[in-house]
Amino acid sequence: MKPSAKEFLEGCAARYESVAASVYPRQVDDICGVILERLESKKKIIAFGNGGSAALAMHFTSELVGRFLAERAPLPALCLVGDASALTAIGNDYAHEEIFARQIQAHGREGDIALGLSASGASVNVVSALERAGALGLTGVAMTGSGGGARPLGRDRFHPGSPRSRPSLHLPPHRRRLRRERKGMSALLPNPGGGNRPERMSWKPAAER
Repeated sequence: MKPSAKEFLEGCAARYESVAASVYPRQVDDICGVILERLESKKKIIAFGNGGSAALAMHFTSELVGRFLAERAPLPALCLVGDASALTAIGNDYAHEEIFARQIQAHGREGDIALGLSASGASVNVVSALERAGALGLTGVAMTGSGGGARPLGRDRFHPGSPRSRPSLHLPPHRRRLRRERKGMSALLPNPGGGNRPERMSWKPAAER
């Protein structure tokens, strides 16, 4: 018999309580601290993944470039799954495992964050991109399912495993933690609307303001 909605939610709550009692919250704090530090240093976040993880990567970067709950300046974030021409050209001319790594090589700069999402933790193109990022001086962050994959990520990498094999569970605590710290980033994240839900605004060149 399938669980009821109440039983499903109670199971989710129990799993989250187990995660809250583990080392995972400290990992989230560590990762978000590094992300905030890099954003303050004018570095960017580059995200990527396959399938559902690709959608999560796009969702995460869209909220950084757009906004999440509070009005602020846009943040530098790039998702590598949105350029179909680049993905298919690189996959055709080189190899599927190069589709993210070559884009990292093109767009990544030392100090940037390379954020790879993979439920298995062993997606070859994600692992390859994180390895390329490390070689170029980027900091790699792998958000994976439990188990973490077949290969270690090496030095200067963060590798939290989720309570279940679903990278989607990573995003809510990271988003909330980053939002909580926005007051300390007031110079970086000005609030041009003066409130959390301003009326729609249009951008104008400085000469026309």
